[in-house]
Amino acid sequence: MRRNLLKTMQTPEIEPRDHAILRAIIQDYIATAAPVSSRAIVRRHGLRMSAATVRNVMADLADLGLITQPHASAGRVPTDLGYRLYVDTLLTTQGPSAQERQLLAGPPGDHGLAGLLASSSRLLSGLTHHVGVVSAPCLGDTTLEHIEFVRLDRHRILAILVSGSNYVQNRIFHTDRDVAEAELARISRHLNERFHGLTLEEVRKRSATELRQTREVYYQLIMEAVREEQLAPDSATHLLFLDGASTLLDEPEFDDIDRARELLAALEERHNLLTLLDRVVEAEGVQVFIGAESRLGKSVECSVVAAKYGIEGRVLGAVGVIGPRRMDYARIIPLVELTSQVVERKLQGV
Repeated sequence: MRRNLLKTMQTPEIEPRDHAILRAIIQDYIATAAPVSSRAIVRRHGLRMSAATVRNVMADLADLGLITQPHASAGRVPTDLGYRLYVDTLLTTQGPSAQERQLLAGPPGDHGLAGLLASSSRLLSGLTHHVGVVSAPCLGDTTLEHIEFVRLDRHRILAILVSGSNYVQNRIFHTDRDVAEAELARISRHLNERFHGLTLEEVRKRSATELRQTREVYYQLIMEAVREEQLAPDSATHLLFLDGASTLLDEPEFDDIDRARELLAALEERHNLLTLLDRVVEAEGVQVFIGAESRLGKSVECSVVAAKYGIEGRVLGAVGVIGPRRMDYARIIPLVELTSQVVERKLQGV
C-alpha cells in the first residue's frame, strides 16, 4: 500500500529508539487529544528507559521538527512532519472489522451511480465519525452508452442519456419542429450507432461540426441533449458527495470558533477539495495528505485520506475521509482502500 506518493514533506532519518518514542507520542495524542509527557509514555507503553531518557529523546525529536510543545508547562504534540514520518514508516494498519466489511458490502441501492456514491460517502462518515467524501465523474469525460428521445408534446422532447457506469440523466428541451415518435426512434438508433462509446465531450464537438455542415435534425437534437452547460453543472455539488461536516466540530481542535468557521468554509467552497481529489485519481493506492499538504486553507488543520475508484480500467473519481490531523490513520487508511474496492465492485451492477 503506497501512502505518500503525493507528499510534499521530506522526513528525517531517526534511530529505532526515537521511532518508539515518536510512535508512542502520536498514538497517545490520537487517543487523548492532550499533550503527551515523558512520564505518561513510560507509564503507558512499558518502555525500558527512564523518564529522563525519554525527555532527552523528545528534545531531539523537537529539534528535528517532529514534535512541538504548545505551552511551556505542557507535554509534546506531533507536528505535520511528525505525522508524515509516522504514516510513511511507523504505521501498522488494522484491517476493517467484519461488521464494517458487511456494512460496506451492502446492496448498491436503486438510484444508479449517484445513489451509490452518496451512500458510500455517508457510510465512510458514519464508520469514521469524520467527513466522508466521494467525487463523481465529470459528465463530459464519461462515454455515451445509449441515448433515446421521447416525444412529450409538439414542442417538448425528453432525452434519456445513459453514460458510463450506467449513469442516467433525463433532460427535457423545447424544439420549434414537431417531430413524430417514429422519427425520434429512427434518430435515436442512428445516433447510437454513430456515437456509442465516445465521450460526451467528443459527441458535442462532432455534433457541432455535423450540424454546421448538414443542418440535420439529428444533430440539432443531440446538441440539445449534450449542451456544454449541461456537461459542466453550475454547482460543485454535482461533482462531489460530502457527508458529516458537523462531526468535525466535535473535535477539540475546532473548539476555536475562527478555526471552525474556516474549516466549514473550505468544505462548502469545495474547489480546493476537488482539486485535491483530482490529484488522487492520478496516483496509485491510498494517498494521505497531512495538514498543509491538503491545501484546503491556510489554517485548516485537517488531514485527507483518499483513493481513486474506476471501472474497466477507467478512473471515475475518488473516495476519502477528511478529519483532524489526529485521526486514527491505522484504521482509516485500510477503510478507505476497502471502500474504493467495494465501489468498483458495485459499479459492475449499477
